Amino acid sequence: MTLINWIVLCITMLVQPPQVKRVVDGDTFILYNVGVTDEERIRLLGVDAAELRDSLGPAARTFTEQWLVRGPFIISGCKRDSFGRILAEVTRGTDTLASELIRLKLGVPR
Repeated sequence: MTLINWIVLCITMLVQPPQVKRVVDGDTFILYNVGVTDEERIRLLGVDAAELRDSLGPAARTFTEQWLVRGPFIISGCKRDSFGRILAEVTRGTDTLASELIRLKLGVPR
């Protein structure tokens, strides 16, 4: 049996679009190496995006992909969820990815 101890660190970092490995769904994406591991899963704070199996799920994922590739963005987070994902706010200037998903009705406040 392997015991994994997660280090809890607060991170605030500027991320460039090429660092995004893959968008899983509207509220979760994976970054290439950000210093600790080969990849890091990020879960948006403040929103539950439509699930992929729902009618708006593919649109939520596409919107998140397009938002992330538009330019550098900032990730800020201090906690991990039960799946080991960093729970983070994702912003670009005054724009937040979570609020845009909610505004477009591709997600609901969480």
